Amino acid sequence: MYLQNHLIICNWHSNGERIVKELHSSQAEPNLAIVIITETKVNEAYLREKPEYKNVYFVQSDPTLHSVLDRVEVLNAKSVIILSHPDYPNPDAKTAMISLAITKCDHTNKKRPRIIAEVMNPENAQHLENAGVDEWVCSAGFGLGIIAQTALYGKMSDVYQQLLTYSGETNEIYLLDNTKYPEWFQGKTFKEIARILNNEREQWEEVILIGIKRDEKVILNPKKGQFDTLKSEDSLILVAFDPPNFKKIRSYPIPS
Repeated sequence: MYLQNHLIICNWHSNGERIVKELHSSQAEPNLAIVIITETKVNEAYLREKPEYKNVYFVQSDPTLHSVLDRVEVLNAKSVIILSHPDYPNPDAKTAMISLAITKCDHTNKKRPRIIAEVMNPENAQHLENAGVDEWVCSAGFGLGIIAQTALYGKMSDVYQQLLTYSGETNEIYLLDNTKYPEWFQGKTFKEIARILNNEREQWEEVILIGIKRDEKVILNPKKGQFDTLKSEDSLILVAFDPPNFKKIRSYPIPS
């Protein structure tokens, strides 16, 4: 198969269905090609009855094998999600092996995909990063944090549920690089950009600027002195109903 800018999911369990559903939501990337590599037997006929599996391909094999990774064009992939292996004695060790296999593929003149891993034990996070994992998520850890905040403030679980679910009726968090906002945003402060977006709100975009991503650092609601002005390599972090694109925002003086 020939694929480009697709997404690969390694291993499979029940949570994988939620991931595919979110990825193929109309507010996310409904046409994104997804390849699932798993040794676990999957009821593919049952999944094919769901509309979100229209552009999903299953490969029943070991994702640590270079021949399999080459077959699914891993070097052309946008990202790789490694789910914890449901039947492996040490799931994090298996995850590390898969990540190492990806990073050891031939990278001649190519950039490897971003690797995101599900982690069972956060104490293993450093080992996974050493194996090439770019980002890791411990679902149990996130869940405990939400429980704690809900206990203090109430209904916080509803807030996170909205932000983590793609639909036309809920807000999601979006990351916009410099191809999706006007070049003249660069050089402006966080407050100036927020004011511009707020002024455009009534015209065509209901968005809220909540932070900036600079290099690998996320700066939410920057404190004084924490963020100066927007640079070309920075990304905007926003809350919105739909994926925003601000290229059409005209340049005008910022009201005092």
